Amino acid sequence: MFELMIMRHAKSDWDAGSANDHERPLSKRGSRAAQKMGDFLAKAGRVPDIALSSTAMRAHSTAQTVLRSAAAAGHEVPKLSKHSELYGASVDEWLLCVSSALFQREPTRVLVAGHEPTCSSVLRVLTGTNARFPTGTVATVRVEDPRQLAVPESHRAPCLLEALVIPRLLD
Repeated sequence: MFELMIMRHAKSDWDAGSANDHERPLSKRGSRAAQKMGDFLAKAGRVPDIALSSTAMRAHSTAQTVLRSAAAAGHEVPKLSKHSELYGASVDEWLLCVSSALFQREPTRVLVAGHEPTCSSVLRVLTGTNARFPTGTVATVRVEDPRQLAVPESHRAPCLLEALVIPRLLD
């Protein structure tokens, strides 16, 4: 069993004058929320073995901030890998990307920073849970076997939603 931590990127800065959606950075509020979530996960001992993010600046920055928080708290953190497939991905594309990153590894915990509506759709497909996914939110899903992520939905064992943590509730 392992934990899949599905994270929606923190709040982005729409007024930053970015050339395109892909380059939009985090807002100050988003940076604070990502830091808060990183501190929370580090204190809870929920540091990932593998960390993936979309190539979009806001998702990558969110995951980097979370990992920096864990490192500052004394935890060993993985190298963050960017995956273009996580930007604008369908649920199947998202799961295939994550499954491929896990190939021949035995992780305990995986963090994936991405976007809506994919984050909530992945959560619904894996657990049957319909949940709002505000920016910066992390859903922790218990997955029986990582290989299950690559199989068709009709053959996939159901997963368990362990936690849904929203940054504004950490105040």
